[in-house]
Amino acid sequence: MIFSVLQDDEAISARALSKSYGKLMALRGFDLTVRHGEIFGFLGPDGAGKTTTIRCLLDLVRPSGGTVRILGVDPQTEHGVIRNHVGYLHSLLDRDEGFTARQLFKHFDVLRGGGMDWAFTLMLADRLELTLDKPINSLTKGNKQKVRLVHAFMYKPEVLLLDEPTQGLDPRMKEVVLNMVREVKEKNGAVLYASNQAREIQYIADRVGVLRAGEVMDVVLPNELAEGWYADVVLWDACDPAKITQIKGVRLVENEDNKCFRLHIVGELDDLFRVLATCRVQRFETERTALPGASNKRRSSCSF
Repeated sequence: MIFSVLQDDEAISARALSKSYGKLMALRGFDLTVRHGEIFGFLGPDGAGKTTTIRCLLDLVRPSGGTVRILGVDPQTEHGVIRNHVGYLHSLLDRDEGFTARQLFKHFDVLRGGGMDWAFTLMLADRLELTLDKPINSLTKGNKQKVRLVHAFMYKPEVLLLDEPTQGLDPRMKEVVLNMVREVKEKNGAVLYASNQAREIQYIADRVGVLRAGEVMDVVLPNELAEGWYADVVLWDACDPAKITQIKGVRLVENEDNKCFRLHIVGELDDLFRVLATCRVQRFETERTALPGASNKRRSSCSF
């Protein structure tokens, strides 16, 4: 750990994080924690707010509300922490495609003030089978992604912020990237791994935050992602939430006036149906957590 004076287990924290663009609420005031030695999967469909969250953590955009801390400091005032200890997929690549990858890495090193371990950078490029001396604008989409990945890893970061890191890569290269991510974790690094690919998140993450429409709906273990359901329940009359949450495998995610519930369920729905049969149910909707936002998402609804 680079900052040995930090006693807090949290490498990344956001509290009541919100971001609006005019009337559009991109982030709706959620909390987020990523610990040292952890890969935190950030799972949600395109447009859910994953990229906006990362940009707020990096101070590339300013949050509309809430607080952000990386390695215990505010990225709005401690830019050196971000520059020296955080790796991420750099969007500046899109403006520097006339460079070769070798030139780009050296250019970034000058901007950073030097200190790059060139032998380590060459090793990363070799692992990813990246050619360093072709103009970036002549590379395929997958090879451009490899350039971004080398840049994210080349300073041996303590914190990694990855947004769809395997996009455009073939299965063999995806496995290489996942191994690189695990190596950061093994050195007590913290990784925020954002993706819309549930199976990939299940494979790599220690915990998973499920993001939908700018809100973290739940934080689950990877096995719960495969086994679980979400249920939205709307009742005519108020109901004691304890009647529902005492059911094995049922966890209350949201509660509005004891009439509208958002539940996470691991296991079958039979016991829940038995309890709801004693209530006046206005609407009941379920969806599998394994593939939020995906085309094969299984969803059903019924009203009574």
